[in-house]
Amino acid sequence: MGSGLDRALSRWATHSCLTTFSTSTPHLLGYRVLWANDSTHEFSSRTNEIWMDTTFVDTVSLNTLTRNVYYRVVAVDTRYYHSAPSDILELVRPDVVPPVAPIFTDVYVTETSVALRWEPSSSEDVKRQVLLRRVRGTSDWEQRAELAPAQRSYTDTAVLQNVMYEYTLFAEDSAGLRSEHATPVQARPYDSGIRPAPVNVRVRYDDKRRSVVVEWDYPTVPPKERYWFVVYRAVDHHPLMQLEAVEPTVLRFEDRRLVGRGLYRYAVRVISATGQSRLSEEQAVVVE
Repeated sequence: MGSGLDRALSRWATHSCLTTFSTSTPHLLGYRVLWANDSTHEFSSRTNEIWMDTTFVDTVSLNTLTRNVYYRVVAVDTRYYHSAPSDILELVRPDVVPPVAPIFTDVYVTETSVALRWEPSSSEDVKRQVLLRRVRGTSDWEQRAELAPAQRSYTDTAVLQNVMYEYTLFAEDSAGLRSEHATPVQARPYDSGIRPAPVNVRVRYDDKRRSVVVEWDYPTVPPKERYWFVVYRAVDHHPLMQLEAVEPTVLRFEDRRLVGRGLYRYAVRVISATGQSRLSEEQAVVVE
C-alpha cells in the first residue's frame, strides 16, 4: 500500500497545498499530514513534526473492518500559520479480513421440504452467500444454492423423506475472502404416512356373470414401497367394509359374492407397510 499512497500524497501535496505556499516561497516551512478512518470525523496529525518533503509514506493496519482511510495535507509557514486543508484523499485498504460467518436461527421440516432461516454476515462488503448440503455420514459438501448478501432464508425441495441432511453456509466478500462455515444444522423430511388415493373409480353390473366390476386409476408416481389396493363394499344402508385386497399391478376387481338385490357402493384405498391413503370417492350400482 506504501507505493500507491506515496504517489497519491506526492501528487496531491503538489497540486492542493501549494496553491497557497510554493516550494520556492521563503516563508514555507513544511507540511502536516492529517488522517482519519471516516471522512466525517475530525482529522488528526499523522506527523509529529513539520514534514519538510512533498512525499510521505504511511503504514496502516489491515486487520480492521474499516475499509477506507482518509488524508488531508496543510502547509505551514515559518510563523506556524497553517493553510486551509487540501481536498480529502480517500484510499481503500487491501482487504485481508474475511467476513463474519452467518448464523442459522431456525429449521422447519415438512414431508417434501426443508426451510432454513439464518442471520446473514454482519460484514459490509459481502458479495454473496453460499449454501452447502450433504447427507449425514458423508464427508463431501455440495453447493446447494448461491444467494444474495442479505438473503435470510431458503427452502430446499430437492429432498427425500427419512433422509437426514446437514446444511452449512458461508459468506464471501468482494475480495474473494470467505467466512468460516456456519455451525451446521440437521433436518430430516418426515413421512406422514399419507399415500395418494385411487381416482376415477368406476363400477358396473355384469348381468351375464351376475357380478359387479370395479375399476380405478392410480397416480403415475406410486409409493416407493410395497403396497396394495383394498376394495371396500357396502349394501344399501350398511357402512363400507373391507372386501378384498388387490395386487398393485391390477387396477380392477370383480365382485362375485353378491348377497342379492340392492344398492351396492364401492370405494378403494391404498395400504402400504408404513401408511395408507384416504378412501376414494364412493361409486354405486343397483343390482336387480
